[in-house]
Amino acid sequence: MNPRYLIVDDDPACRRMLIQIIEDSRLGEVIDVAEDGNEAERKILHLKPDIVVIDLLMPGQDGVEAIRNLIEKGYNGHFVMISQIENKEMVEQAYIAGVNFFIHKPINRVEVRSVLQQIRDTFKMQSSLQSIRQHLEQLVPQKNESALQSDTSDHFLNAVQNILYEMGIMGEAGSNDLIKVMKFLYQKQIRSGDDFPTIKEIYYQVVSQSSHTEEQTRKEIKAMEQRIRRVIDHALSHLASIGLTDFSHPKFEHYAPRFFDFSEVRKKMKEIDNKGESTGKKAKINVKKFIQILYWEAFHRINIIHE
Repeated sequence: MNPRYLIVDDDPACRRMLIQIIEDSRLGEVIDVAEDGNEAERKILHLKPDIVVIDLLMPGQDGVEAIRNLIEKGYNGHFVMISQIENKEMVEQAYIAGVNFFIHKPINRVEVRSVLQQIRDTFKMQSSLQSIRQHLEQLVPQKNESALQSDTSDHFLNAVQNILYEMGIMGEAGSNDLIKVMKFLYQKQIRSGDDFPTIKEIYYQVVSQSSHTEEQTRKEIKAMEQRIRRVIDHALSHLASIGLTDFSHPKFEHYAPRFFDFSEVRKKMKEIDNKGESTGKKAKINVKKFIQILYWEAFHRINIIHE
């Protein structure tokens, strides 16, 4: 089953090019187009496409605002964002809002085909999982609500572990800290970027559950902070190593630009390529961004199965 697309862009030439690439590459069917966020919202809620390819900057409402509104109103398809700007904060907000992939302007046919093939494959896999789940629900008696919530929490933490494994850091010192952080956030029922606590608050809440004295809590928060920074840096190194070997590797393409600023990924690649010799400024990590994206990545994965 191939996905159904709806394209949102105020540039008619861009819309025509995207339609042509999708149809020529047999990636699915374009069921409609829209010129701005307001028109897109009406059509998407009515037609319910599987994948929305949406421009970041548009008249009316921008792409990020449109995505947030659509998710709030119950749309649970996939989003691919088109953008010609590289503002780090806007890109981060787009990923948090629910964007699955980015396509850069000016449009490159090879990049578009590669990105849409990945998201098409993800769509097909999740469609199969939904079918399996529906079949099992017919065979297995319904559980009570508390049991279902427990199962959902388990699935969420399994998704977190799978992501950490795919980034090459599951089992590293600090990976258990990240899992504890994810468990705390999931228990808080975070549903939007505005709900996220500060990093300091997250660490305090996680550590205070097991530490006793104020001094013990303070020391463990510091230790946790250091372990998490190290394990995130290990993830960056692992992905950069993959990128040096194969720039088109699915893990590199999926995780590197999503969890890290791509300029920092390039710095890390240079560090590794020069075997640790000084190449200027060292790559930096953004702990807040990593934790937020890890949460939404796992949250979106289980939502496809449990909604």
